[in-house]
Amino acid sequence: VRQTRFVFGDGHPNLTRILHIREHKDGSAMLSIVHVRSGYRKPTRVKRSKPIALDAAQVSAFNSRAEETGTFDFKFGDWDNKDDLFVHCQMLEMERIDASGYRFSSVNIGCVRPAKLMPLIDHLFALAHLKPRAPETPGLY
Repeated sequence: VRQTRFVFGDGHPNLTRILHIREHKDGSAMLSIVHVRSGYRKPTRVKRSKPIALDAAQVSAFNSRAEETGTFDFKFGDWDNKDDLFVHCQMLEMERIDASGYRFSSVNIGCVRPAKLMPLIDHLFALAHLKPRAPETPGLY
């Protein structure tokens, strides 16, 4: 009934981590994690973690946080400060598609950590059993 995808890029073409939630009609979901490593001279390597089953309560809590943060309230959006230019900063792209349509937003998450967005990202990391880096460390993983 709904798909939500978070794509974390490290600011260089080295590592991309994709967290993809596929919600089912019964309220449960599957969370898939894909790591893509590549380099200028190295072949691309893709590692897929075992999907994580989320029950209806976990999905409801995640969607409540997404609603509270307003992450998917707009069709296309950008969380960055328009006056600043960030180079080699970890990028986060967020997508959601469901019966109400497609939404997309992005942020240079390693340089700009919007306080309103972080509760959703922290919750997502907890569901995925990932540990975020300390706030003073660039990037989230």
